Amino acid sequence: MKKPTKPGSLKDVRLKVWRALAEAERVMYKSSEGEDYDRVLRAVHALSQASMTYAKLFEMQELTDRIEALEQMLGLRRVA
Repeated sequence: MKKPTKPGSLKDVRLKVWRALAEAERVMYKSSEGEDYDRVLRAVHALSQASMTYAKLFEMQELTDRIEALEQMLGLRRVA
């Protein structure tokens, strides 16, 4: 059994979702070559879902970075 890992950052999760997008795209194209259209549709659905997740994560990371920059400019400290 795998050891539990510590929680990751938004950047870590975003990278995993990006890899999942690339894999879903690979499956979609490979399946279309073999004319496995049911698998193509499942891959398209996975791409769609992962794309929405990636977009939300990207936006969250961008907003987090902007807030941290503003806090730094104002000399505020975040309490962890």
